[in-house]
Order: sequence, then structure tokens, then C-alpha cells
Amino acid sequence: MSVGNEPTDPSPETPSASKSYLDIVREASAFDIEWLSDHRLQERQKVILTELPPPNELAKKIVQEIRKANEDGKIHAQINKTTHQPSNPRNLTRSILFEILSEKEVYLFFSKNPEGIETETRTESEVEKAITEFFKHPPVRDLVNSRKTDCVSVRMLNEDENSGEFVYSMTDTYEMKSSRFLNYRAFRQITATRKSNQKFVDVLNNLDTRMTDHFGLTKLGRGRKKMRIEPDMRQNLIMCRDVDTTKADKLIHRAEQSDGQTNRDGDFSDSDYAEFKAILEGRHPTIKIKLLKSSFSEKELDKLYREVLPLVMSILEI
Repeated sequence: MSVGNEPTDPSPETPSASKSYLDIVREASAFDIEWLSDHRLQERQKVILTELPPPNELAKKIVQEIRKANEDGKIHAQINKTTHQPSNPRNLTRSILFEILSEKEVYLFFSKNPEGIETETRTESEVEKAITEFFKHPPVRDLVNSRKTDCVSVRMLNEDENSGEFVYSMTDTYEMKSSRFLNYRAFRQITATRKSNQKFVDVLNNLDTRMTDHFGLTKLGRGRKKMRIEPDMRQNLIMCRDVDTTKADKLIHRAEQSDGQTNRDGDFSDSDYAEFKAILEGRHPTIKIKLLKSSFSEKELDKLYREVLPLVMSILEI
């Protein structure tokens, strides 16, 4: 991966001093028969990788997210009167990289077609990007302590729908999980999504317009139009392509515990485990979630991660 003098066009086919993003993915899947035969998947990966910035800029973006996560962690600790423990930057780099790849895929493919079937690519919505940024890094202290959605999709309402009050409607939320298993934290995120998102929307609708303008949301804010959540808003969970999502009991990571109670480390109680299993199997009465496959496998993600990590660590050590 190039460390300096990167081309302004971060196309995966653009030659660099060492390897392009697409070269790295090709190396990771060189002996993957399924990948070699799936030309549509390869083209889809190429489209997504083309959207990435050059390696140094990608590393800087990841570092920004790491620092923001630690800042939020400090605020969260202050609000809850606990001790802040900085997250491991190596672990964060991998998860943030997957979020970046998945967010590109959401706006290029998934939000256009919830089933993930490609029809044509589209330009990333500036409004969706701005709302996602607000959700991920809210300017309001109380929201830092709330569960955050990784990515959202919205649609513009026509005059008949909005009755002069609403202008945007949230249609989908997306959570990205780079791990092979889903833990108790994932369960809490998924079950709190709608309530948490409503809290964010309420704050956004009543935010000072100078702040909404700062985020590029010039139609929203106090005294302006409002955003709402669709009654049948879809929840989506994106995991690596090669993760087996067909068996809920194998997908849920449950640490050993006693007495069937949730302990302070966040293990599942028996009732929580049963509820999460029902959600993943589509049997939950109110929470419906769609499991989506990323275009990237764990092996491909790990290969990209190993290439970008030295750049990230070099910036953090400055």
C-alpha cells in the first residue's frame, strides 16, 4: 500500500508504489473458488473500493474516528460516573474500517435495494451522510450517552405525505459488525434502536438552526421542517460475507455464567438470550431485522486492515 505520493484518484485500479486496494483483496481471495467465479461480486467490490480515499487519507479518517470514540467514552464515563478506559486502537481500526466499507456499500447498493440486489449505483445522498454524521457524533452531550446507529437511510417526502410539516422520513438503520459473533452489546444496540433513534430525531428537530446548518441540514431545526421515523422502519445488520448467519444459536456469543442472570460484564441472561435468538430467527413480535452480507469476507477485511494499521499507528504515535 502506498505510504506517500498517493494519486488523487483513489481508484482500486490506479497503480501505486506498492499495492492498490483491489490488489490487496485479490491477494486475500486468490484461492477462494467462490470469489474467483463471482465476477459480479468482484465488480461490486471494485465500485466500493473506488470510493475509498488514498491510504494516508483513509488512515487519517480512521484516526479521527478513534479519537472521537475516546472523547465520547470520556463523556459517557462522566455522565455515568465511571472510569474511562480507552479502547484498543488496533481493535477499533478493524471495526472502523469495516464501517467505512459498509457505509459505502449502503449508499451505493443496500439503501437503493434493501435486498442487496444490485440494479445500478447511485450518488451518495448528502442529507443521509449529514444525518449519519449527526447520529454518530451528536453535538448534544446527553446524546453521547445514547445508543448510536452506524448509518441511516432517509427519503424525501412529497407534499401530500408531509402535510407541510415533515420533509424527511427515516426508512432504514444499519448496524455494522466486523466480528464473527454477536455479543450482548449488539443485542442492546438492536433492541434499543427505535427508541434511541426517536430521541435523536426529537433533538434534531428542535436543534438550533445554526447547529443544523453546521451539519449541512439546512431544512431541519427549530422552526423549520421536521424529520420522522417510518412506522415500518427497517433494521439491518451487516456482517462479513463469509459469516454463517443461518443459525442464531451459533451466531450469538454467550459467555459462561451462573444462575441465568446478566452479570456486570454484560453476559446474556436466559431471557435476553431467548429474545435475541427470536429476533435473529425472525420470530420477535415487534423487532424485525434483516441480516445483510457485506461484499467483503473476514479474510479480505483482515488483509486490508493489516495494510492500513501501520499508517494508523504511525499517526497516533506522533
